[in-house]
Amino acid sequence: MNPANFQNMQAQAMPPQPAPQPAPSSNNVAHVQQIIMQSLQQQAPIQGWQSGVQMQTRGNIIIQIFSQLRLLKSQLDLQYQLQLALGFEAKAFADSPDRKEIK
Repeated sequence: MNPANFQNMQAQAMPPQPAPQPAPSSNNVAHVQQIIMQSLQQQAPIQGWQSGVQMQTRGNIIIQIFSQLRLLKSQLDLQYQLQLALGFEAKAFADSPDRKEIK
């Protein structure tokens, strides 16, 4: 078999792969953290046990969720992943009966 033909057959048999997004640089990480903190500051005042949770604690949880999404679905847009992480944390935080549930 001709090597050129073999390469053509391989190219045709393999589905196109999405281009991987580069890992966030330290500037991007700082920017993501800033967006998270701004988002938390813009939320309505918190009542009940949730009012005792520091914003930094919630921000760290969101960063963890965001990082896991980056590992699992690297082909998704960074902004979309950030919105997913913020939304997931906000719902879990609001729906948790006590502090132990959010750790």
